[in-house]
Amino acid sequence: MKFVVGIVPGEALEAVTEALAREAIYRLTISEVEFIDTTTAGSGSPIRSDRSEESCALRLEIAVNDEFLEPALRAFREVERAFGQSEPESRSGTFWVSVLPLQDVIRIRTGETGTAAI
Repeated sequence: MKFVVGIVPGEALEAVTEALAREAIYRLTISEVEFIDTTTAGSGSPIRSDRSEESCALRLEIAVNDEFLEPALRAFREVERAFGQSEPESRSGTFWVSVLPLQDVIRIRTGETGTAAI
C-alpha cells in the first residue's frame, strides 16, 4: 500500500479527479494549501505564490493498493502535461507528487483493515 500526496494548482482539480476516475481511483482527500516556491528570481528573495483564488494550490491525499500506484501517477502526469502545454510559464501550474509507504489502513465504520479498507 502507498500514500500518494499531490500538490496541484486549484484550476487543475477537476481534470485531476476525472483522470483519477478513469483509472478507477475515486477516494481522496482534498485540502487547500499555500504553495511557497523557495527559488529566487534574481532578486535574492523567495518568490511567494499569489494567494488569489485562481492560483490556490490543493493537496490531494490518496491511499492506493500497490497495483493502483502507477495508474495514479499516470493520471497526475497526464494532467500536468496538459496544463504545462497550455500554461508553460505559469507558476500556478506547479505539480508535485510524493509517494510514501503506508503501513496500515483502518476503515472505522466497517472495521476493514489493510488493502480491503482502501
